[in-house]
Amino acid sequence: MADLNLLRGLGTVEQFQKGQVVFMENDEGASMYIALKGIFGVYINSFADFPVKVADINQGSFFGEMSLIDNWPRSATIISEDDGMALMVGKDNFGHLLEKSPDIMSGMLTSLRQRAYSTAEKLKQAGKTAPELIDMPGEEGDVAAVMIAMTELSRQLRQMNRLLLGMSDDKNSAPEQNTANARASGVQKLLPDGYSPFNETDANDNSSMLITKKVVCPHCGMRVDVIIPAQSNLVEKLTMSDGRVIYDKFDILLYTNVVCPNCNYTDGYQEFCRFRPASEIPTVNGNAFKNAENFTGFADPKKHTLDETVISYYLRLKCLNAVTSDPLRFAKTWIRLYWIYSDRRREDAAKLAAEKAEHYYSKYLDNNSESLTTYDLMCVHVMLAELSMCQEKYADALWYYEQNTKLGKNHVNRQVQDLVRESLAQLRQIKAAYM
Repeated sequence: MADLNLLRGLGTVEQFQKGQVVFMENDEGASMYIALKGIFGVYINSFADFPVKVADINQGSFFGEMSLIDNWPRSATIISEDDGMALMVGKDNFGHLLEKSPDIMSGMLTSLRQRAYSTAEKLKQAGKTAPELIDMPGEEGDVAAVMIAMTELSRQLRQMNRLLLGMSDDKNSAPEQNTANARASGVQKLLPDGYSPFNETDANDNSSMLITKKVVCPHCGMRVDVIIPAQSNLVEKLTMSDGRVIYDKFDILLYTNVVCPNCNYTDGYQEFCRFRPASEIPTVNGNAFKNAENFTGFADPKKHTLDETVISYYLRLKCLNAVTSDPLRFAKTWIRLYWIYSDRRREDAAKLAAEKAEHYYSKYLDNNSESLTTYDLMCVHVMLAELSMCQEKYADALWYYEQNTKLGKNHVNRQVQDLVRESLAQLRQIKAAYM
């Protein structure tokens, strides 16, 4: 590593406690880090929108540099896995760091190359065609040439990560449904016919499970404080075959939605907190959802009631209906309502939510089946099979599981093989019970 005195002159040494978030996925990137002590975990959101740890960053390694290279938001959440220390270098000193430390410049370029080739290999293992990597050499000691090479590698990395995650681009296209009744008042207007209150409040102490984050509302442009799950403190208890994760002493389904305290726009916390460049931030303080349906958010931000949560999901659907036609965002909302209802044996409500979720996942599959990785395609099949089972459409469920066994045949990826085994087990159960 380069001389520490030189590094300290260009940056600041920061201490991190175990579990502390360094930065979050989709944050605006204004600095990079060099790990000096401890291990830092890399977390990304899975296809089903649950946090997953994908790598560790050890002493001497870089992180956060991609945002300084290409000016895009953070591609992952970084959390200190134990008491750690890192050198923070701001955007203003990044170029000076490369000029004054050829070792770091060379190491950063090498690191990006290794990550690009490693990610390309993961794509191939997932049954996805990796784009041809353009490996620009970057003359040693030539900062401009190295920056060009690193910018290209960064672009390729982000492209491949999107392919791995099965992400779709939301172009904020026109609403799919008519929103003429968007201003109808009363919470009951949001809820399905026959809804009866749960009268259930989260009994857990969630102080350590939640963090406060300052973000810009994607609808009204107001900078607001929101409370979202602290990824590092969640203890995984069970991962379902459809991607749902159940945590110990924390029901994440109750804390998925963020309601803007200014305009009441509601969305899932990952999309609500997504970094947006200034050009995309609304210039007008819009209030289309102000006091929408007389719902003004959660009475206790760290102890949600189930009825508040259900209302927030239906308000989220209303807001999505006004800003996008992306079927995946609707599907993820409906399947969470399905899980909430089915967990509490609200069979009629669960069946209705299942029908909606199936409709949107099917539509998403029709639009994206050729661009999904094998694993993500199989995950969608499992979701559709579960939703079909809820509606007693056993032949449909059988078909989805059979497709998974064909897709995963002779596949080397461990996650794919796990889904094949799960699909085979479900096939046997369905045939024994219903066929």
